[in-house]
Amino acid sequence: YVLCEAGEVKIKVYNPAADWVAGYTAGGSAGPNVYAADIRSLSPGVYYYFIYFDGPSGSRKSKATKFAVTR
Repeated sequence: YVLCEAGEVKIKVYNPAADWVAGYTAGGSAGPNVYAADIRSLSPGVYYYFIYFDGPSGSRKSKATKFAVTR
């Protein structure tokens, strides 16, 4: 994810039924950031995640992004 300013990032993962299945919190710096999420507890399938950002200029939420877990 890319941030325009430093702040706290929350990543929330949902299944296709819109049930929350995992969450991660990290500090983000201005510019490109990488977060390696531990998804070992997720079953194979399709999931969606949102990135929530809280920084000095306010809060933001990303669009839903789809990913798949395969084993």
